[in-house]
Amino acid sequence: MSPAGGFLALGQGSYDYYGAAINDLAFGTGGFASDGGNGSGGPVGFFALADLFYVPAGYTSLAGINGSSTYTGQSFASLGLTAGTYTYSFLGNSIELRIGDTPAVPAPAALWLFATGLAGLAALRRRRDPA
Repeated sequence: MSPAGGFLALGQGSYDYYGAAINDLAFGTGGFASDGGNGSGGPVGFFALADLFYVPAGYTSLAGINGSSTYTGQSFASLGLTAGTYTYSFLGNSIELRIGDTPAVPAPAALWLFATGLAGLAALRRRRDPA
């Protein structure tokens, strides 16, 4: 991983790489850091400065990919990461990188929708019950 260079490789295993114009986004100021083999999931990543992205060998288009990496004894600050959500786009596809806390689902809106549905069902039942 190199936040300043726009490079990230997650997961383990063999991979294929493809060249494509990637929007050049750094996700921090840190230099190169290795996870020491503490990755999991399918290999996935990108190198924005070289316009390359990585997918598992034999990847089928539109199949989901999930990879992770653990940097033991490190913090976001020590790795030079900047918290946020970064989207790297290429060939009509995208990779979303989330660093830090992600926003919670707004419970009040979900509760309002649920309550409205229940009220509608109750009203429908009242109309069907003979008086």
